[in-house]
Amino acid sequence: MNVADIGCWYDISTILMAKNHPKSKFFGYDSHEKSIENSNKIAKNEGIENKVNFKIFSANATISEDYNVIALFDCLHYIGVPVRYMKQIKKSLKQDGTCMIVEPMAHDKIKENLNSVG
Repeated sequence: MNVADIGCWYDISTILMAKNHPKSKFFGYDSHEKSIENSNKIAKNEGIENKVNFKIFSANATISEDYNVIALFDCLHYIGVPVRYMKQIKKSLKQDGTCMIVEPMAHDKIKENLNSVG
């Protein structure tokens, strides 16, 4: 299974998933260069560098691979045009793929998120 972690920042989620799912391959993407460098070092130190690949990635870039799962942990709100971005995410998923969005500060009702922050 191929899993993309968009906005992986300092790798915690990607590393945890990779360590707990040994048969899967993980790709962490973030625009913060220092985070990506640090993440690759941690993967090597943890002995999972063959299962994890971290890359510098901007929100305007496209993901060309077909993923089984694409995860966005606490990052969608940073993307300037989220609807357009999610359409690109959908194209990057395999036909039976899953996109998991976790926004811990979001409200349950859409209208409660329509404000200057949401």
